[in-house]
Amino acid sequence: MMLYLLKSSAVLFVLILFYKVFLEKEKAFVFNRVYLLSALAISLISPFITYAVSIEWAEFILPEQTLAYGYNDVFTEKNLGTNISSLKINWSIALFVLYSLGFIGMFIKFNKNLYNLINRCKKAKFEKINSYKIVTEGKNSIPFSFFHYIFLPKYAAPEILEHEKRHADAYHSIDVLISELLLIVFWFNPLFYWHKRLITQNHEYYADAYSKNRDLKKYKLLIFNQIYKNKANTLASGFDYSIIKKRMMMLQKSRSGPLLWAKKLMVLPLFALLSFIACEKTYAQVNKDSKSTITAKSTSNLIVEVDGKTNSNVQFYYNNMDQPISPANMHTLLKKISLMDMDQLSFRVNGKMLEGKSLPEIIYTEEKKELFMRKLKAPQGLLKIKTEAHANGKKYRGIKLDDGNNMSTWYTGESIPPPPPPPMAPMAPKAATKAEKSTLPPPPPPPKAPETAKAPPPPPSAPTAVNAPSELPPPPPPPRAPETLDELNKLIKHVESELANHKSGAHKLTEKEVKWNKQLLQKLYNKKKDFK
Repeated sequence: MMLYLLKSSAVLFVLILFYKVFLEKEKAFVFNRVYLLSALAISLISPFITYAVSIEWAEFILPEQTLAYGYNDVFTEKNLGTNISSLKINWSIALFVLYSLGFIGMFIKFNKNLYNLINRCKKAKFEKINSYKIVTEGKNSIPFSFFHYIFLPKYAAPEILEHEKRHADAYHSIDVLISELLLIVFWFNPLFYWHKRLITQNHEYYADAYSKNRDLKKYKLLIFNQIYKNKANTLASGFDYSIIKKRMMMLQKSRSGPLLWAKKLMVLPLFALLSFIACEKTYAQVNKDSKSTITAKSTSNLIVEVDGKTNSNVQFYYNNMDQPISPANMHTLLKKISLMDMDQLSFRVNGKMLEGKSLPEIIYTEEKKELFMRKLKAPQGLLKIKTEAHANGKKYRGIKLDDGNNMSTWYTGESIPPPPPPPMAPMAPKAATKAEKSTLPPPPPPPKAPETAKAPPPPPSAPTAVNAPSELPPPPPPPRAPETLDELNKLIKHVESELANHKSGAHKLTEKEVKWNKQLLQKLYNKKKDFK
């Protein structure tokens, strides 16, 4: 968006400057009106136009470095971890809020003025003369026109009526509405205010030049007497008194200059040149073997160096593909492939095919120092290719990415030599000859066995626990079987109270005791059934 605003503003500024220098003082009012409206259209549309340029021809008119990174990624790339500072985010939000406030304010102002004009036209009592609707208002009211509605003060001079008729016949209200609508969107751009001022000025020049037989001195006095009056509505075409001096000078001028035709001839080449400069240019690379064309946009971030020199005539291939891939895809691929995959790349440089696995060096870097030395900056990347072998005969592959504030590790790879052969298995020793036996020293005698082996000391006895009983106490004897129902009930109550005390925490039992009491209680319940 920022690039569009810069291009559009630059084109509009040049065209307005041309108008001020060559056309403003000429009495070609209709031509000037067409010029100003065309200038507005060209400045808004030309940055969106895409124009294809062949590499062979573009090298004569554009710098080599521009062509080297004259490409743009046209697809969405995966986020590689770039950290955006909170300050930048805050500035973006602040600018968006500021623009929104201005947009809303201008939108409300435009709708308010348009509503007042339409409402005023609906409620007015008019007198229809031909296609004009004449509305007579108070003596001190301001004359103006809105399409074919003409508002005049009471007892207005005939010259004022003729002036407003000229505005209505030329549909000057359309020009004013277009300017006001653009001011809603581009309220922050002073060039649009300047452009509207020039259009309004040209409207007044045209309306003033309605008759050659009128009393010029009287008409000038009429303009001068209304000098302190203001315009009724920004959307209306009125008897504008804010440019009195320029209007009187134009009234005094009899005809246009002798070179008007030459100035008009300059307009079309100027429009064409500015449109070409502001448009989005694409550069086509032609593959002579496959007769296919690769088109890439002019804002690429990939720069290619071959043997230390920037080269724009490079085509990219990957994994033995027949068709080349675009520089934009290549730029993204270099950020994602591994070092080993770099050998799968191929390059056609100035028509010569270079296989990646045979190149001594392929390195892609986004290092700030490397970019700064070449007057580049992020997110541009540099692909360095070397065709001349290094002195040590090694091959180098490298990738260095910029992940926000921190640079990733610099990886340097080289071709790996084949592994050494495995060591040979040891051969069995040959039988020694008699001569060799005589030269060999005799083997040492075996060590003598000890005469008597002492028995190892007995292991120490395990320490006994202090104050620990030597034997565990015997389990309690089983309860005596109850003989009567009363004894059985008493025993049941006793077991239930033991379990209740354990549950309440008054008397804790072990798990085995709890289990044993529950089993006993169940047997007692069964026994009680037998009594019944």
